[in-house]
Amino acid sequence: MSSEFTHFKGLLDSMNSRSEFLLPFVSAQSQFRERYYGLAAAAMLEDLFFDSLSSFIRTHRPGVQLHRPPRGEKGYDYEFEGLRISHKVSQGGPIAVAALWDATRTAETHWSFETPICFVSSNFSKKKLKFYCGENEVQLFPMNSGTEVTLSQQIVLGYWIDNHSKFKIVSTFKPTSNGHLRDNESFESRWSDVNGLELKGIHVNQIEMFLTASATPMPSGEVLVAVDGVDFYRPGFYLFEKSDLQNIEVEHNNRAILMPKSKVASLMKAAAVGENFVPISTWFSSFSSPNPPDLYLSQRRSFDEMFSIYRSR
Repeated sequence: MSSEFTHFKGLLDSMNSRSEFLLPFVSAQSQFRERYYGLAAAAMLEDLFFDSLSSFIRTHRPGVQLHRPPRGEKGYDYEFEGLRISHKVSQGGPIAVAALWDATRTAETHWSFETPICFVSSNFSKKKLKFYCGENEVQLFPMNSGTEVTLSQQIVLGYWIDNHSKFKIVSTFKPTSNGHLRDNESFESRWSDVNGLELKGIHVNQIEMFLTASATPMPSGEVLVAVDGVDFYRPGFYLFEKSDLQNIEVEHNNRAILMPKSKVASLMKAAAVGENFVPISTWFSSFSSPNPPDLYLSQRRSFDEMFSIYRSR
């Protein structure tokens, strides 16, 4: 990994360990996709990431350079300390990634990317995760926007003790009623639990909540181990180095030249077991509003500020 890409990864680690940057970003993953069409949502999520990282840099790493490309320039999405990076997003797990938005170049069989890729997977790649709890196999269901619970389930709070395969249980809770989690579970109580873990030095992007398949309590302190290694992908930032993106066999659809889903999956696995993965969590979207911010109101605030007596002239 180049020194600039290593620096970029370090900033992602730092930014995503802070609740005020990670959790609004987590909320937006479901909010934008529910409200806006696929490609529009992807573009807005990229903009949100760029604005989030820009704010983090201005606040905590002043002097670091992050720029958008000039309008109309193609081939990359932002430039970090002179390194051009392409940004790709997925709703959950590996997908085919566009190498070039040009369906006319059907003769292309292989492609070499000119930049590294920051690939953001916003949710788990599977709706059901299997772990060993001691000698027993258990199932956990990721929590996200729209999650519904029943009184026959448990909410499990814990944290990852490595990137993917081991999860330590801190505590379990019974839902108070059937229905949407945000309607019957106290966010304040769960936030107190999460904050308690942060005070112990556990970063917020390692903390997660799951639902169980039954109301059978799981012992606090138990370390769950993924069944058969890892056959799922955690949400997070997967960084693909330029050297791993050369002479890639490609496929085609009616819009683009594509790096196949199978190749993206292998790159994600390599990033996860190496040093090129920065996790995010999903639990917060279960408690946040299902609706994105009102775009008009943000523009209106800007308009109103122009008439403030305290406006800078």
